[in-house]
Amino acid sequence: MNKLYLPGLNGMRAIAAIIVVIAHFTQIFGADFGFSFSLYNEGGLAVTLFFTLSGYLITYLLLLEKDKFGTISLKSFYLRRILRIWPLYYLIIILGIAIMYLLYNQNLLNSSDGSLTEIFLYIFFAGNIVGAVHPSPIHDNYPILVILWSLGVEEQFYLFWPLLLKVFKTPIKIFLFFLAGFAIIKIVIRLFFVDTILSPFISQTRLDCMAIGAIGAYLVLDKTLYKNYVLPFLFNKFVQIFAWIVFAIGFTIWLKPFSIFTEDFYSIFFTILLINVSKNGNTIITLESKLFNFLGRISYGIYMYHVSVMFVLAKFIYKPQDTIFYYFLYLTIVILLTVMAAYLSNQYIESYFLKKKNSMSKIKTTN
Repeated sequence: MNKLYLPGLNGMRAIAAIIVVIAHFTQIFGADFGFSFSLYNEGGLAVTLFFTLSGYLITYLLLLEKDKFGTISLKSFYLRRILRIWPLYYLIIILGIAIMYLLYNQNLLNSSDGSLTEIFLYIFFAGNIVGAVHPSPIHDNYPILVILWSLGVEEQFYLFWPLLLKVFKTPIKIFLFFLAGFAIIKIVIRLFFVDTILSPFISQTRLDCMAIGAIGAYLVLDKTLYKNYVLPFLFNKFVQIFAWIVFAIGFTIWLKPFSIFTEDFYSIFFTILLINVSKNGNTIITLESKLFNFLGRISYGIYMYHVSVMFVLAKFIYKPQDTIFYYFLYLTIVILLTVMAAYLSNQYIESYFLKKKNSMSKIKTTN
């Protein structure tokens, strides 16, 4: 059986992963080097790109499965997600606690500052709750675990999304109702609960961004919508150019045009780009290259290991001068070591679980 491959998605993953690395590197090392790169504040937007892409690809595969086999196997779906996410997720929890204990003398398991409770929440994929109860920058007591909040959001999305696709014959209506309901919740929280933990919680729980990506998948797979909207509008070169301009502006200037709906705004344009790079044979920008495909395939590992690499280096690194030269020198070192760790992890740890995951997939994919 030929495996499904959607071009360009690995390139998008690669871009998002490297931007997250740069953002966190600047937070950890930037002040010491006296230089703050402009992508410092765009790590969150890169995660929004990850969310949008995840919603797009997962929904695409589930809709194909339903169309080909008449239903969606929830058991197989959840087993595949467990095999893909959980091994490395729990390894990072163990690694993060060990690094902070062995190198920084922080015993988080015996801490009286609430860290033990928060580690418990991370174990159960509730990192977005941790972020709401105790907003924590990347350099606080448990910095290596902070990045896990996004995996929690994804797992929460997976709890109900496949069920919606399985039950409803025309899921596009459910997608739109979901987005409308989520928007109302955001507005209510902004108006009446802005000073409560609900505000940071809802800002991190970007299920709406994943739903926007899912709508993109539906537009591509529904023949009528594809003919009426995707071909004449979304594949239009001017629409593509405008989407890439918004993309560039978002990651350099970081405009926030719609306040609480900023992430949704960018998700819409991310979805347009995902549709074009993956389905448009005449896309104006192709992200197909050996480097992008390599980095995209190991992007999960890049995201998961990069903070661990930084905190190990921060303990031993020699910083002779606070200059832009050394900033980029050490950034290059961090990226190379992170890529190496992600590659080795993919080859010798994750591959065992990925083979089992792929054996359970009804729609075989190399994405």
